[in-house]
Amino acid sequence: MPSLTATPHPEVGAIVVTIDWSDVPAMTGAGILAHLYRNYPDSTQIEVLGSPAYLSAGIAVFWDTIAPLDTPVFYTASSPATGTILTSSTVTVTGTGQGWLKDPAEPVNDILLDTCPTRTCPNTSTGVSFQNLGQGQFASASGVFPIIDARRPRTVAQRRKDRTSTLTVLAHSIADALRVEDILVSGRNLFLQLAARYGWASRTWNGDYIAVGDATEDRPPVANQTYPQRTWQLPFAVARAPFVPTNQSGGNGVGVSGATYGDATATGRTYAQRTATGNTYAMSSRGENL
Repeated sequence: MPSLTATPHPEVGAIVVTIDWSDVPAMTGAGILAHLYRNYPDSTQIEVLGSPAYLSAGIAVFWDTIAPLDTPVFYTASSPATGTILTSSTVTVTGTGQGWLKDPAEPVNDILLDTCPTRTCPNTSTGVSFQNLGQGQFASASGVFPIIDARRPRTVAQRRKDRTSTLTVLAHSIADALRVEDILVSGRNLFLQLAARYGWASRTWNGDYIAVGDATEDRPPVANQTYPQRTWQLPFAVARAPFVPTNQSGGNGVGVSGATYGDATATGRTYAQRTATGNTYAMSSRGENL
């Protein structure tokens, strides 16, 4: 029977969604596209990054890594090849720590923002912590033109620019500082999610895309420069989603830690060994039985 299954994975701040039309012969051929949508409590919906995708033997697996935290959502799937709309159960990703700094195009770079926000944490601590969101600025784009022999100018109104600010995070070890560096390397837009208590992106379920400008890494302001902590200041502008390819086969091609090709090869098991245990492509895409 056709199904749409959504399973939350709070350890990676994501939901894995499986579209299954495998028992419908008309949906198992080549070239069958499927669209996947995330539905919110206020009845709005948005297409998941990487959608649509071609079904593979009637199945497609999507990792939705920017699903909102602590917010009930459900999914719907449709295809031009059928008039049927599949609907999942309602699921919630429980937030941990302070939030996430995510790379929607390559979620293996995602960074959990943990719960130790100051430099007084033990030198042996690890992880990356949220420290601060700076002053928000909303630049004017309107033109104000003085008029000869008139006290008041002529104004040409244009839509005001969205928020710019600075995100400050603390990396507790050299390895964690390198993780921050890695997520910045591509230069593409990232996704910042914070717990609701911080009041960030309240219009978009406490998460939004950011374009990071010139980043600054700083050592602790002490004489002993061997301390491993590094403070990162990340000036940003609220932006649009980065490019994630669509029309891929078998899903959106987005892999989280624990469900990538690299994770599978790291086990040392060959494809033949994995298939001998009944492992399928769909199971591998979901990070099962690697």
